[in-house]
This record gives sequence, C-alpha cells and structure tokens, in this order.
Amino acid sequence: MKKSVWFGDQLGLVSLLGYMKLICSCLKYIPQLVWNYNRKTTEGWSIFNVFMDLTGGIFSVSETALRIVFISEYSLNITKLLLGALTILYDLLFVHQHYYLYPVSIKT
Repeated sequence: MKKSVWFGDQLGLVSLLGYMKLICSCLKYIPQLVWNYNRKTTEGWSIFNVFMDLTGGIFSVSETALRIVFISEYSLNITKLLLGALTILYDLLFVHQHYYLYPVSIKT
C-alpha cells in the first residue's frame, strides 16, 4: 500500500473522512432542533423525511449488529455504528418535538 506524506496510507484517509462525516452529522441536526424550540412548533417541515432517516439509522445499526453476530471475523466499523446511533437519537428527538412537545392543532 502506498504511503502518503500526510495520512500514512489510504486506510487512514478513509478513517479520517469517516470521523469528519460523523462530526458534520452531529452538527447538522442541532440548528433544526433549536429552531423548533425557539418557535415552539414544528410546522412547516415534513416529518416523513425524519421517519425515512430514522429507518436508515435503524437498518445501519441492525446491519452492524447482525454482522457481529453472524460473521465472527468482522471488524467493527465504529464510525458507521456511531453514525447510525446518532441518527436514531436525533430523529427520536424530532419525533418527540413533533408529536409530544409541539403537536399541530387541528382547526375546525
């Protein structure tokens, strides 16, 4: 494998990019949570996208768990596991805001 001056090898670069993606994903949900909190409503955005994101996070964590159970020599991809868990956490916070904290009142 070819060594790089800055990253050592290609695997180090891929790991670095994975951690950068984890940090970006950690930060990308915060503004919407704060915006919903400040306005005390979730009106104006679709909860459907949150459910799709939640489904992806559940599948990602489930895949990692199943690989660990059924493939004994599988090396744990910690960034994928953390990214899935982080996605599930933030999406559950959005669902909590949408249905419990700031439910949309039906006008009749």
